[in-house]
Amino acid sequence: MDDHERKGQLVVYLLSSIVIVLFLKSAALTTKEQEVDRITALPGQPPVTFSQFSGYVTVNQNHGRALFYWFTQASTTPPNKPLLLWLNGGPGCSSVAYGASEEIGPFRINRTGSSLYLNNTTVRLKNTLLRRRASGYDPCTENYAEKYYNRIDVQRALHANITGIPYKWTACSDVLINNWKDSEDSSWSQNLGFQVGGWTEVYQGLTFATVRGAGHEVPLFQPRRGFILFRSFLAGKQLPKS
Repeated sequence: MDDHERKGQLVVYLLSSIVIVLFLKSAALTTKEQEVDRITALPGQPPVTFSQFSGYVTVNQNHGRALFYWFTQASTTPPNKPLLLWLNGGPGCSSVAYGASEEIGPFRINRTGSSLYLNNTTVRLKNTLLRRRASGYDPCTENYAEKYYNRIDVQRALHANITGIPYKWTACSDVLINNWKDSEDSSWSQNLGFQVGGWTEVYQGLTFATVRGAGHEVPLFQPRRGFILFRSFLAGKQLPKS
């Protein structure tokens, strides 16, 4: 087994471990514990028909390490729907600022960070959301996110920052970005319809997929290709070939 294959298996193991931790937490929760994590309503949130939960999953009690999660249920029969875990990379960038607030989440933040509005172009897929955006990209959206999520009432509603960190939360961590040494550049080819939709590299139990022309926010810049990728994943099928 070469280094490339070992790295692929390591990524599979790490992602599987995260999913298992989240699954075990969910399975072990009592109704009382679930209600503790339930989001009653976010400040400035419009009325919705789905449930939301957020909080922390402890991964190392001794070192005080925990993963923050934000779970949005499907609108109908959520217990019968599969779970999709969305992790934003960068590396070092937040799944809350980008994934939830710009890409696949049900809400968007207004310019002043004072309220939320529904993402009316969202397509609900199982226990997750995929946004199909028709309008142009607003480069200031991460600033709106930082305004909103640094509000004390918002953090309280999300059960976040329970340790009271003495600095402001940011959409990305420059410390992590500037010191990340684990990535390798490579490319793959995969035809999607009549055009090249992206590139894939397949390991046992894991498929790395990139989407052409999408940058690092696929649902934002290439919603149609992102929708095809998600639809194929949820159906357990390979990406379409020409």
